[in-house]
Amino acid sequence: MHTSFQAIQISPSVYRVGAIDWALRNFHGYETRRGSTYNAFLVKGTSGYVLIDTVKKGFEDELMARIKSVCDPRQIVAIISNHAEMDHSGNIPYVLERIAPDAKVYASVMGAKALAAHFGADFHAIPVAPSSTLEIAGRKFHFVETRMLHWPDSMWTFDVEERVLFSNDAFGMHLAGLPCWYDEYDPAILEEESSKYFANILMTYATLRSLSHTRHRTRHRMPRPRSTLARRWHRTHPRTLCSLEQSPLPQKQSRRRLRYDVALDRKNGLCHRRWPQRRKRRNRRHAPLGLSPQRCRPRITRF
Repeated sequence: MHTSFQAIQISPSVYRVGAIDWALRNFHGYETRRGSTYNAFLVKGTSGYVLIDTVKKGFEDELMARIKSVCDPRQIVAIISNHAEMDHSGNIPYVLERIAPDAKVYASVMGAKALAAHFGADFHAIPVAPSSTLEIAGRKFHFVETRMLHWPDSMWTFDVEERVLFSNDAFGMHLAGLPCWYDEYDPAILEEESSKYFANILMTYATLRSLSHTRHRTRHRMPRPRSTLARRWHRTHPRTLCSLEQSPLPQKQSRRRLRYDVALDRKNGLCHRRWPQRRKRRNRRHAPLGLSPQRCRPRITRF
């Protein structure tokens, strides 16, 4: 086990203990030429430590080394799984079998089902209700269900005491690097990687105002998402959580419109997916305002 890996303190009781994948070059079918980072966090409570997410299988030594720089791993009493995908949960069995066999696992309702599907029917995770608040290891955590960011099991975890949001994939990007904070990187790199991540992972289900909602053919410039690294959650942000919980899931028509916009904006290099062909009759019916059906026809293109 490598002994030089150290945890990074995010707040008085929160530590980043994830792993850096310098060699990753492809994820979900698009190029990740700058590698990636698997975020996991350790939260100190009054009766033990809570591990929020783990890392991809194969990086357990780095995870354990960072945890040991903070505490004895056997002090972990609970694991919160925000996402069942393997770059988030791949080492949950390792932690349970070798480090903390008595630790409880918490996940969303869909996340508990997904973890059982991945690790076998004997794997048991405690499902947490959407918008619920639980006291775990003496600390209060609020859970917000964020389906399709970017799987149905996705959720956010909010540390009520220190007001830190663990945002899962919502503001993420694939970027390997030793610095922890957003302002420690070149803004041009962050702009490129966050836009590419948003277009490939989140945009299909995002409820954004697109070209189809306007009468002008102006370039649709996507906002720059913030880093997925944990940061202070300001006082006004709980309102955002409430509005997110109350907002309905996007309809199929909205997803079709976003697909048209991606096809029109193909020169920006933000989308790397292959969109299916559609019949002209449907294109005429759902063409954005001010654009001809032929101009809106999605094309099978690799950018």
